[in-house]
Amino acid sequence: MNYSRLFLWVEGADDKRFMENVVIPRFEEEYDSVKIIEYAKEKIEWRENFLRSIVCMEGDYIFFHDNDTVCFITDKENLLNTHAQLDTEEVLIVIKEIESWYLAGVPQEFANEVGVSLPPRTDVVTKEQFNNLIPQTFDSRIDFMQEVLKHFDVVEAQRRNTSFEYFVNKHLASKGIL
Repeated sequence: MNYSRLFLWVEGADDKRFMENVVIPRFEEEYDSVKIIEYAKEKIEWRENFLRSIVCMEGDYIFFHDNDTVCFITDKENLLNTHAQLDTEEVLIVIKEIESWYLAGVPQEFANEVGVSLPPRTDVVTKEQFNNLIPQTFDSRIDFMQEVLKHFDVVEAQRRNTSFEYFVNKHLASKGIL
């Protein structure tokens, strides 16, 4: 029996928090090991070497990247041009940023309870817009994010965010995980 590994490449701490709470629990039955790699502060050479080692050990990975330009296709092409080891099928562009995924999964009842006005779609929500929605009753941005994750609704998130829906369909539903 082979030891199966999955590496989730994320940009930073907010992405990591989301993966730990929403994504990893869904992959834990499918893989023997699921690890998060925060790559934003790492040099490209380090990233390339790590990706090469994952391929050599026959591990799986998903490389998450925020939509930094007007067109997510350009973001993906730029990433693939910078990282020769990346497989285009394993790159997932988060539209617009991870905060849009957090907000997408907020159930209406929880939003009403804490006084958050939810947009019908979160595809264009930025960090700044997300931060402006945080009720003053929360001690910090992280406190609010952690509370959102406690109430996170995957079905609602799929309905409200295109890239989250794509992620679920490609990496969870297609493998019978969800």
